[in-house]
Amino acid sequence: MDERIGVGFSLRFGKHLTVSPNYLHIGMQPFEGRRVFEDRLSLLILIRFPVHKFTVSDRNLFERRLRHPAINATRYRNKLQVEHPFGPDRLKLSAFIADEVFYDWSVNAWVRNRFQVGVTHTFSKHVSADFYYLRQNDSHSIPGDLHVIGSNWRFRP
Repeated sequence: MDERIGVGFSLRFGKHLTVSPNYLHIGMQPFEGRRVFEDRLSLLILIRFPVHKFTVSDRNLFERRLRHPAINATRYRNKLQVEHPFGPDRLKLSAFIADEVFYDWSVNAWVRNRFQVGVTHTFSKHVSADFYYLRQNDSHSIPGDLHVIGSNWRFRP
């Protein structure tokens, strides 16, 4: 069981900079008889700009993780992504490639790397989805290294 509820908002400064403070409460039951809770405070700073027909984004995410019963942690996540539209304009498709690295101050190490490649499809101004392959290398968690086929769906009012 994994339950999550959160709140956040985004502030745009000009055409290229977005700042988003967020709060997320997580309740998990990884197996019968064990409950884990986490309150996550985060600050996202996103720089996004066009380069010819490409879009480059650099996301910097600072997270304070207040965990019970585990040890609290602070981590930094940097994700560099490049996107490029392709196919007929009516399909609204774009390919992307991204790499995200994680630094965890509780162990003073770069603990995780996620490489991702995929396609974004914009169905309408309210609905879009990413379909991707993700390779995760992780030196500090179990399971550490993963191969993932996934999707992220976004619904906007």
